[in-house]
Amino acid sequence: MPSHPPPHEASPADRDRPRDDLLQELQQLRREYVNLKILEHERDKALQALRESEERYRQIVESANDIIYRTDPRGNFVYANPAAERIMGYNLKEVVGRSFLDFV
Repeated sequence: MPSHPPPHEASPADRDRPRDDLLQELQQLRREYVNLKILEHERDKALQALRESEERYRQIVESANDIIYRTDPRGNFVYANPAAERIMGYNLKEVVGRSFLDFV
């Protein structure tokens, strides 16, 4: 089994490299690490903002007095808000999956 130098010792290849080169590489690695942490933080903030936006959208759609719905490409309801149930007089379970043509 080959022996590896302890973590605090430089490898033979590193011992041959100029100290300044190693310091520059270390500085570059530190910058890249900081940039990754910044990107990670920005991603987390964006995900939180997206969750908050989706929640506001859901609240608006669910509490709207007008019918808000979504259909698939064939015209079948895939979603209808609670106002649709009240206005159309059908239980939402009866609406979802059926064609909008069934209700005109």
